[in-house]
Parts: sequence; C-alpha cells; structure tokens
Amino acid sequence: MKDSSIKDELKTFDNTLDQILELLDSDTQQFIYLTGAAGTGKTTLIERVLEENNLKKIVVAPTGVAALNIGGSTINSAFRIGFDIFPQIQESNDPRFKKLLKKLELLIIDEISMVRAPMLDAISETLKLHRNSSEPFGGIHVLACGDLFQLPPVVKDNEIDAIDERYESVYFFSSNSFKEIEAPAFFELTYSFRQSEDEDFYSLLNNIRLGENLSETINKINRRCFNPEFENESSLIITTRKYRADQINEAMLNEIDGPATSAKSEELGELNDNDLPAPRNLRIKKDAKVMFIKNDSEGRWVNGTIGVVTNCSDKKGRFLRVQVGDEIFKVKREEWNKIKYVYDEYNDEMEEEIVSSFKQFPLKLG
Repeated sequence: MKDSSIKDELKTFDNTLDQILELLDSDTQQFIYLTGAAGTGKTTLIERVLEENNLKKIVVAPTGVAALNIGGSTINSAFRIGFDIFPQIQESNDPRFKKLLKKLELLIIDEISMVRAPMLDAISETLKLHRNSSEPFGGIHVLACGDLFQLPPVVKDNEIDAIDERYESVYFFSSNSFKEIEAPAFFELTYSFRQSEDEDFYSLLNNIRLGENLSETINKINRRCFNPEFENESSLIITTRKYRADQINEAMLNEIDGPATSAKSEELGELNDNDLPAPRNLRIKKDAKVMFIKNDSEGRWVNGTIGVVTNCSDKKGRFLRVQVGDEIFKVKREEWNKIKYVYDEYNDEMEEEIVSSFKQFPLKLG
C-alpha cells in the first residue's frame, strides 16, 4: 500500500480514537462497542485510551491469557464473581473493594465476544450493588472491545439449555444489562495493519470471516494452495489445531542445521500453561522462521509479523536479532502482567498491583 494511503488509514484511526475520547468525557453514561478484524488496531486503541483518558478505570478480560495480553485482570478476579452459570452476587465486606467500585468511572472489557450474557449481567449487578445505583453498570462508562467473528463464549453442553431459557443467545448483546443501555455507540476499525502488504489476501481472509463470497474465495485460495512440487522453506502451512502447528514448527526447526538455543521465561506468581502468551521455553535456531506475538512500542512490528532469526548467540540471553523484510531488528524480552486494582485514597487514583508477571521474547515459531 502506498504511504499516502497508510497515512489516510492512520488519520481514520486517530479520528475514531478522538470520537471515543470525546464520548468518555460526557457526563452521560456511555457504552461503547469497538470492533474490527484481527490486526486492525483494537488493542492499540485501548492502550491510547488508557494513556489519554484521565478517568479512574480498570481493564478486564474473560480469560487469564487475555488479561495478560492487555495488562489487566480477569473479570472473575476483578469483580470477585464466581464461575457458576448464573453467578450469585453478594455485597462484599471488604472496604477497599467497595471503595474501588464506588470510585470507578470507566470499565474497559477486552475480548468482549467471549463474555457470556450472564457474566455481563453479573458485572452490572455487582457495580449496581456496590455503587448503590439502579443504572446498568452502576452508571459508569463501559468500553467493550472485541470481534464477534472471532472467539465466541465458551459454553459447556450441560449449560446451553439453562442459558437458552433466560437469554436469546449466549452473547453479551443478549444480556439484560446491555439492553438497558439507551444508546450504545458502535465503532469498527476496518484497515488491517497486519496484512497491509497484501490487500488481496486480506480481502480473502475477510470474506471467510464474514461468510461472504465463500465459493469464489475458496476457489481462489485453492488455486494458490500447497503443491509439493513448489514447497520451500518459506511456505506457509495453515492448520486448524494449535498442537498440530506446534508439531509442524518443531519438525521444521529440527531440519535446520546447527544447535538450538533455549530461551526460558522469567515468571512471578502463579501462571497456568493456558494463560501464557508465549512459550515458557522458546527453542530457536539461526534461520528459524518466527512470528511476533505482541505489538512493538516503537512500531517496528505488529502482532502477527513474520520474520527470520539471524542471531541468537547473545551469551547472556538479553536479545535476539530477527530480520523482517530488509531490516534486522534487535528483539528484547517483553513483559506481560496480570493486575489487581486497588483504590489509592491518598492520591485519588486506581493503583495497579502486579499479581503475576511473565517475561519472554515476543516470538513463537512460525
């Protein structure tokens, strides 16, 4: 894409950010739903809101790995909500927790597509109870971010009937609390910074995401699909299972000559394997193909960028060198934190306490 077009897309992104910030400055309660396909900048926009908005706010997500990725807390932990199908809400006896919810002005929910309708209602009821309010979510602003075409809520077979009896669907927009919002605002990010160099391929991916022109789209992909005669080291193999992708990547790594280097993570607190954004033990070699799994603060790469390791011999394990296109970048470890929020009465602000931390190179075999 031409530089002028990218500048136009960045301007559109900034305009969306400005509109959201303006809504959050309103005295009237706002429920803002931000959506967009993978790589369109949803996480970056949330980070900008966190930087540029002065409201007392917390960030939550439905799973441990999502909470680590956004640098927030899980919904269950932040609101002290159980894991029942329909969580029972009780007033807390903890004065610090009650003060936190009383002072809260903005709730940011990431990966909202995974939040079940009963859970969103439980959040709202918890806020109403502890803020002594009859308004949905206790009258505070809510910024919900996610893509309904990606990850759906996880519902066990024995839970489906019970939820269907009370809700039109399991999705957040079927919750009673969402329906109580008078005029929710909707924003969609449409430009993929992740696939900016291949608009045709991105268009095909988006057709699959939306279920549009499927026959034509599948035919186009199949015409360019894998042929053993044209296999090479840069060929991309797509599989529907994570464990199968790991097997293929490990096999391809073993085919590369030379010794492997193991980069072990640095951890604080309790972290489950399913919560980890990166491998605990990252095995790599020179010439291994890797994928970045976190946006770079300096804009050198984004989540999903593919590169090739050119050097992994730093004796102290402080950095790797990865080639992306024609450039070679020095890649250092990144830190992911899971947060506990506490209201600091002296400074009148939300204080973040790190309850678990994970430090690793933002890479996995690709």
